[in-house]
Amino acid sequence: MKKGALKIKILVSGKRIQYLPELVRRKGVTIYKIKVVNKTSSIFVIDYNELSKFFAICKNMCYNTKVKGYLGVLSPIAYAIKNVALTVALIVFITLCVLLDGYVFGFKFEGSGKVIKNELSQVIKNYGVDKWSKFSDINYNALAQTLLKSNENLKFVSVYKRGNALVINTELGNGNATIVNPLTTSLVCDVDGVVESVKVLRGTAEVSVGSEVKKGAVLIGAYTISGEDEKYSSSVLGVVTVLTTEKYFYESKIFSTAIENQAILKATFLSQNEVVEKRCDKTNNGYEVTLTVRRTYVGG
Repeated sequence: MKKGALKIKILVSGKRIQYLPELVRRKGVTIYKIKVVNKTSSIFVIDYNELSKFFAICKNMCYNTKVKGYLGVLSPIAYAIKNVALTVALIVFITLCVLLDGYVFGFKFEGSGKVIKNELSQVIKNYGVDKWSKFSDINYNALAQTLLKSNENLKFVSVYKRGNALVINTELGNGNATIVNPLTTSLVCDVDGVVESVKVLRGTAEVSVGSEVKKGAVLIGAYTISGEDEKYSSSVLGVVTVLTTEKYFYESKIFSTAIENQAILKATFLSQNEVVEKRCDKTNNGYEVTLTVRRTYVGG
């Protein structure tokens, strides 16, 4: 469908609605118009082609949405079928709330080791991690080592955060093990930062812990090197975490602890990444918030 042919008016309600427009625009979604209804509700006019992306951006939030109308040359058709498939596709209630972003909603098992997920789930529970645990209380490396030692058939374990899920990526070492969805191309970094951890099962690591990387750098190459230094193509299976810095500015002519906290809250909201450290500095025109965030790159 041609962009602009059908625009959807959506009433969005939820906490911190004032920050949503900036987040949506940062992610590349066009907002044609915004009408503020009250402190917790606004009407967004979004292109029909970008609706799925709009809701995907809000996947970790808890906003109520309601279609209020249509604009554009195709709007008469949309009104005619609004009680059928279109409405079903458009009215989405996002189930996760940004206020709960720091808590575990569930576990996702990946890799060939997921065939023993019941056993792994019990190990995780015995370790003290369960639904509604705080991500900040979890030592990912220590939990991964505990899981690795719990079953002699495991040869690879990685634990990391993805949205509100705790992901456990495991591979079995027996002859019957199969690799689930290995990456066929190199694993590439999309930010500038410092490598925090590297775990490689297939492919070749091109970075090491503590090394600085630039956007576009290869983290794990899709090749292996034989004893004779010959290079062969290979799939990629591994996990690399990178710490990177993000800066946000909060404009304000008034300075107080409450406003400083609001600036940090907004920056955390806009980041949508796992925040490791926060720093807030006062400037002439407001507050500059510096976040150190963890980016997890997974091959496989």
